[in-house]
Amino acid sequence: MKKNVIFISISLGLIILLGIGFSYSMWNISVSQDTTNMAESKCFDLSITNKENNISLDNAYPISNDKGKSLTPFTFTVTNTCDITAQYNINLEVLNSSTLSSKFIDVMFEGNINLLSSYDTTDKVNTSSIESRKLTTGILKSRESKDYSLRLWLDYNTTLEDLNNEIKNFKSKIVVVGKPINYTGDTVFNFDYTGAEQTFIAPVSGIYKLETWGAQGGSVDENYTGGLGGYSHGYLMLSINQKNFIYVGGSGASNNPNPEKVLGGYNGGGAGYSNFDGHIVSSGGGATHISLHDGLLNKQYTNIEKLILVSGGGGGSYIDYNYKGSGGSGGGYKGTVSKDFSSSRENQLSSEAGTQINGGHWGRHYTSTYDGLSDKSNGNFGQGGYIDAISSIDTIIVGGGAGYYGGGASYQSAGAGGSGYIGNPLLTNKVMYCYNCEESNEESTKTISTTCNEETPTSYCAKKGNGYARITLVSID
Repeated sequence: MKKNVIFISISLGLIILLGIGFSYSMWNISVSQDTTNMAESKCFDLSITNKENNISLDNAYPISNDKGKSLTPFTFTVTNTCDITAQYNINLEVLNSSTLSSKFIDVMFEGNINLLSSYDTTDKVNTSSIESRKLTTGILKSRESKDYSLRLWLDYNTTLEDLNNEIKNFKSKIVVVGKPINYTGDTVFNFDYTGAEQTFIAPVSGIYKLETWGAQGGSVDENYTGGLGGYSHGYLMLSINQKNFIYVGGSGASNNPNPEKVLGGYNGGGAGYSNFDGHIVSSGGGATHISLHDGLLNKQYTNIEKLILVSGGGGGSYIDYNYKGSGGSGGGYKGTVSKDFSSSRENQLSSEAGTQINGGHWGRHYTSTYDGLSDKSNGNFGQGGYIDAISSIDTIIVGGGAGYYGGGASYQSAGAGGSGYIGNPLLTNKVMYCYNCEESNEESTKTISTTCNEETPTSYCAKKGNGYARITLVSID
């Protein structure tokens, strides 16, 4: 099987990916590595050469560690050609096409034998990977090299019952990530919610990892909550002193216990309003975005080529004497609609979520249409649906979540979530995560559904509370 080598040369830092895999039918395993793999740059040279020692396990079966030690290893060399000291990690990433769990794979690396699942998890380089395990960390001075060998085999204790008597396969990539360590400045820059514009000026030219979390919609109580904010990340090349503008979304709020207007979360969350006793409404959560141009998200349309990435906010929740609903979550290529806990009601029309091309239409939980809503109750670019004017008649509006396109507001029901955005071609290795949402495999809208949700900003997890942003220096140019 021919393996492709993918590498990203980033001057002082270099990422090399080498395909290694095996598959088996029952106990039959077949692996081959028949090409020379080499990548180099002017300053940090990582070469992988393997002309004779290909991994090849034919008609294999679970074996003991003693037999595993006798397998022919895959060998490679890491060389630092810079004039400065460099630090690097060697990771093994499991690709999403694998069906064999890492807990059945034995790894012999640097003389140690462990189950792959016992190694610490680390950030994935490939968006097509389902997990990444850090095998080792090293430091090389200028012109230094280090040789490595890797052996893989099926763990001796694996049984057919463990694998449900099914045909399984395992595919992975060796990933070597390096960066110089003589840079004395900060490498991680965090941006909490402030309700105002924040800026980041690149201290050095290099590759930066950008992460954003949208804000949660307003919650009327602990049982009926606002939709969660989405998560987006990608890698961006920045020049020294290049300025970035960060707008961190604010969470929605509730008018509990007093009927009144409730403002939407900062950066586009839709406002809510109720002038009817016993009806508690909330507003939508704001989006979080990073752009090379200043301005709130709803002002970015005329400079769309400078908008880098967006994480959508969640819709607001709602409760009255009989009817209850939780807001739809934000993020991904399409936000989610609200979840209704009410008893049956005629002519219910859920508010729609924001997408990549338009905002969500407002919805209702009512027996007839409500003419008091304007077009602003629909989601729009950078803005969740909201109440435009206070009516003299009974008004019960729940705000939609902000996003690339915002979610729709709702009349006497919960609001929908806004969408995320990673479509800028300057952004690489990009992906969005959202809570229980629709997925996409397209590069410009790559979306993965998750059930992970945390108040503390956590990579690959939806966000409770206010939004957040983080910029990490990955390597220096």
